[in-house]
Amino acid sequence: MLVDSHCHLNYTDFPDEDVAKSLQNAKDNNIQYILTVAADYESLPDVTQISSEYKNVFAAFGIHPEYAGKVNITENELKKILSSPTFI
Repeated sequence: MLVDSHCHLNYTDFPDEDVAKSLQNAKDNNIQYILTVAADYESLPDVTQISSEYKNVFAAFGIHPEYAGKVNITENELKKILSSPTFI
């Protein structure tokens, strides 16, 4: 079993690609599960949506060092976000 343990399916740096194409490419290369990571608070909705739409995609949230000190999130907000079954 192959797992992509860190990607950003929510990034739009590749205009010719979309999430479905990226996931099909992964499947064609025997990658069975994918962990897409929200590196900042603003990307959480997109990452949550993508991981909810595709059964083989899971989500993670971390604060990239570049954004450290710029994120204002309460413990309760964080618990709510991470309560989604697609977050690991």
